[in-house]
Parts: sequence; structure tokens; C-alpha cells
Amino acid sequence: MDQKLRLEFLKGLDPGAVDRIQAGVEGSLSDAGMSRTTRFMASTVVEELCTNIMEHSGADWLEVALTSHEGHVKLTIRDNGKPFDQAEAVRSATPAELKDRVDRKLGLYMVQRLTERLHWSRGQDGFNLVEFEIGQDLELAGALEQTLRLDPLKGLDPEDLDRILEGVENILADSGLERSTRFITATLVEELCTNIMTHSGAAWLEVALASAAGKARVRVRDNGKPFDTAQAAVAAPPAELRDKLGQSLGLYMVAQMAKRLRWGRDHEGCNLVEFEVTQELDQTVPDSVA
Repeated sequence: MDQKLRLEFLKGLDPGAVDRIQAGVEGSLSDAGMSRTTRFMASTVVEELCTNIMEHSGADWLEVALTSHEGHVKLTIRDNGKPFDQAEAVRSATPAELKDRVDRKLGLYMVQRLTERLHWSRGQDGFNLVEFEIGQDLELAGALEQTLRLDPLKGLDPEDLDRILEGVENILADSGLERSTRFITATLVEELCTNIMTHSGAAWLEVALASAAGKARVRVRDNGKPFDTAQAAVAAPPAELRDKLGQSLGLYMVAQMAKRLRWGRDHEGCNLVEFEVTQELDQTVPDSVA
């Protein structure tokens, strides 16, 4: 699959234009058979990089080109704005810089976490060229995904949370995963759902699970106010845990246990948190987790 999308005559930030590019990216990758996770990652990165171009470069146009092959997606973004090495800006966005919650730094750090082989150059034609790849998780791409949903939520309802956790544990019990992996997965789901139900103002949430090859993949989606749970987890340092034994402790636990943790807003404007748990055969877990 090889496809090119183009926007012309950009005048400042046009949210509708970014939405059209995202929809084109998602549609193209869907037609190519890419997983929902891969489509989400690609459209999220494209949104961030295109927004940077439209806000700062003075470009009159930009192009997004996509190719896919054997579970990998390669994207190229080209524009005629002033020189700006987005790849270097992404690489220099470190967790230490995120403590002040600066939106642009958060976006660049997110790109850093989601992309492979990110590269910027100034082409012979004098245009900016940003290239990157996103790899589909082939072990989980074809795994059966099961979804649990709660609505409407009215603050933190322990009975609602218990029903979600019971559903998660039942799905995992049939997955063939080790007891330790099932315990870690259920614990992280509990923490993330509690955060949503306590703070987001969401009217509903969904938990989707898939498992294969000793891994569990989880996607938690809600329609609450924007909150980057993944970055909050990364930014929760151990020093905070001495004084804050509530949310900071839980988020730090998520950061330590979850693999490939990422957050974004999907095309419907909903929060989407995704993570994986890798089977740990030697981990001791409570006997109550069957």
C-alpha cells in the first residue's frame, strides 16, 4: 500500500484540516489491514507533527505519504515551511522537562515513545521531510479482543469497579496466561479505572483485552476530560511516594509494571490508554489470584 495525502494553503492552525488528514491516515491503514492499535498510534503521531508544522513553520502546504509492508507502516511528512528539525526536537524532549506539563513538550515526548527510525532532513528541493515508522505487534495483531463497558458512571462506584474487575479476571482466566501476568493486568486495570471514575467526569468507560504469546494487551477508553495518564505515570517519581500515598503511588506502579504504555485522544475525542503486560514466570503473586 502506497498512498499520499495533501493539504494546501494552510493559514495558521486549522483543526478541521488536521482531522481530515487523520481520517485519511486511519482509512488508508484500515484498508491495508493494520490493527486498530497501529492505526491509532500512526494517526496520533501524524496529528502532533502536522499541528507543529501548521502552528510554527509558515508552510503553504504539507503532504503525508504512507506505505505499509509486513506489519510495518512508514510515514513521510513533507512541507514547504522554514527549516525545523522535528526529529531532534523529539529526541531532546526528556521526562525531566515534562514536570511543568508544557503541552508541546508532552506532544514531542509522546512522538518519541511511539515511533521508530524517526528522521528529519531538508530535501534537495528545500522542503522539510520527516520520516518515521510504526511497527504492528504481530504477536497480538490477530488475537481475539474482548470488550467490557460501564455506563453511566456517577463518581466512584465500587460495585461498578468490581464488575469490571470480575470481567477482566474471567477473560484472563481463559487466556492461558500465567497467574502473575493475570494479577498484574487486573491490578493496572483497577488503578486506571479508579482514576477515570474519580477524576475524569466520564459518562462511560470501556476496557478491551487481548492476549497471545505470553502477553496481555489492554485498552481503556473513556469520554471524560483530557488527561494523559501515561505521562502522569512516567512523571510520578519515587520521591513523591513518601508524601503522597494515593494517586502518585498508583500511577508510579502503573509506570513500573506496564509495557508500551501510551495515551491519546482518538478521532471521537475520547481518552485512550493502552499498555501491555509481559508474562513474568518467576513473579510471586497473592494466592487469592487463581
